[in-house]
Amino acid sequence: EAELKRLEAEEKARAEKEEKERIRAEKEEAERIAKEEKLRAEEEAKAEKERIKAEKEEAERAAKEEKLRLEEEAKAEKERLKAEKEEAERLAREEQEKFDAELKRLEAEEKERLAKEEKEKAEETERLRIEEERKAKAAESEVIAKKEIKNEENVPEQYEEDAEVRQVIDPNRKKDTFYIQGRVLRSKYGVKGVQVRLLLANEEKIYLTDKNGYYKIAGLEKGQNYLITVLSGTEVYNLSPKSRTYKNLSRNMTDQNFYVVEKFTVNKKQTAKKQAIDNAEQDWNTKYGLENNNGLIQKDIHW
Repeated sequence: EAELKRLEAEEKARAEKEEKERIRAEKEEAERIAKEEKLRAEEEAKAEKERIKAEKEEAERAAKEEKLRLEEEAKAEKERLKAEKEEAERLAREEQEKFDAELKRLEAEEKERLAKEEKEKAEETERLRIEEERKAKAAESEVIAKKEIKNEENVPEQYEEDAEVRQVIDPNRKKDTFYIQGRVLRSKYGVKGVQVRLLLANEEKIYLTDKNGYYKIAGLEKGQNYLITVLSGTEVYNLSPKSRTYKNLSRNMTDQNFYVVEKFTVNKKQTAKKQAIDNAEQDWNTKYGLENNNGLIQKDIHW
């Protein structure tokens, strides 16, 4: 019994020792696990912090790049608009210069034509004067010759003089009449339906150009003064010259043309600028946008 009690006491002591060892081991294991869990949590927190930092840096870098890109696009757009504006101004300037040159050319042609007409009129007047003088001399010579014959034949002088007057100045003789004709031209094409007005001393006659722009005013008496004016219509902006004057008409006048000159004002410069910008925008839409049959933009444009 004493041995049995001893053995039981030893067994109990050993069991208690093992229990203490187990508890100590479990405690150490729990501390180790807790320590490892703490280290893992710290590592995860550190990794998360680094990830957040990296994401923030990436977001800042992307925002910076986007800002630079937008600034470059804005700068490029500003330069494009400036170039388009300069191009529109250049086109407007060229159009104005072309208009001025065309107007000067027409004025020079008209001045040259008027000078030529004046020269021809002066030459015709001189020719007619010489012809009248020649006819007068011939008539005078003929009268003198007839007087000599009359004296020889004893014919009454008064009767022969009256016959001569009746022959030279015949009241039933048809008066000389002439005509004036020309065209109304836009470039090289005739303009239909333009009013051509003939102004006399106490009356006014209106003629219209035909489908090819021609007009003709006939039955004009010799030696009269005439004034022709043209009126602009809905399809004609401006005409040059505005009128033509004929003094002491003595021959037929041909190629008495009027020319259409397009009006060009400051408003037209602005219109030309707007048209150039619209053309540039249309080219951009054609290149970068999709249009349907109604001309509507089908593609979103992001600025």
